[in-house]
Amino acid sequence: MLTYKQRRTSGKLLRRRTKAGMTSAAESITEGLRCTCQLMVQEVERSANTLATFEESTSVLKKAKGLLKLQRKLLAAIKEGSKGHEEVAVEIQRAAVGDGLNHAPTHGNAVPQAEIPVPHVYDEL
Repeated sequence: MLTYKQRRTSGKLLRRRTKAGMTSAAESITEGLRCTCQLMVQEVERSANTLATFEESTSVLKKAKGLLKLQRKLLAAIKEGSKGHEEVAVEIQRAAVGDGLNHAPTHGNAVPQAEIPVPHVYDEL
């Protein structure tokens, strides 16, 4: 049988161990929560970057869609004969400048007509 002093000492040791165990568990939980919080912040940043990329991509696709519609419309007009190639080139250039895309300038006549000198022909008759 344990004496009063032995029981008291064993009770204190038990309480100390319990306190130490609880403190250790609390520290471990706190560290886990810190790591989880850091991972969540990183994931939110990644998601924000992905969203920004999608928004930019959507904007570019909308502009391209608008240009495609214009090209189809102008192609149909050329086939009907209601517009000439130069008019179409001007309209495409206006649309390209208006949509903020950097396109090369369009010219109605890409290859200028060259004047070729006719050689002098001698008639021997």
